[in-house]
Amino acid sequence: MTRATHHLLHGDVVGALRYNVLLPLVLALITVAWLDWYARSVGRRRLLPKRVPAWATGTAIAIAVGFAVIRNLPGVDFLRG
Repeated sequence: MTRATHHLLHGDVVGALRYNVLLPLVLALITVAWLDWYARSVGRRRLLPKRVPAWATGTAIAIAVGFAVIRNLPGVDFLRG
């Protein structure tokens, strides 16, 4: 993820995605969480629900584990960077 972020900060979107395909999703989640925190800190209403649904947590874990397994299989070199 660090190499992907480095490439993204230097304008190399394709290189960033080559190192980690999940980078846009992770950055989007971080951005939404930060905006929610900021909105609450200045007294605005929340952007996110107080509690994350159980299906969302399970889905995120399944995607992360599945990605980690698939990218380390032989023959899937395009996901390794």
